[in-house]
Amino acid sequence: MNETELSPIGPIDVEIDGAMHRIAVPENCSGYEAAQLAHMLTFAVLATKPLDFTTFVREKGIERLFVKL
Repeated sequence: MNETELSPIGPIDVEIDGAMHRIAVPENCSGYEAAQLAHMLTFAVLATKPLDFTTFVREKGIERLFVKL
């Protein structure tokens, strides 16, 4: 791949509260939604105990980025 070519990221399949979801970032994703998603994924990687992502997604209003499989 040339340095000037970009490849899309996603979709990403994740398990939240025992159910599989697909994270899909649409072209019209706002900067706020992207920042909240990045924030959530960072905490998911760094967490040493289970976190309540269902509440986080609902409180931040980014439900449309998660499609339940």
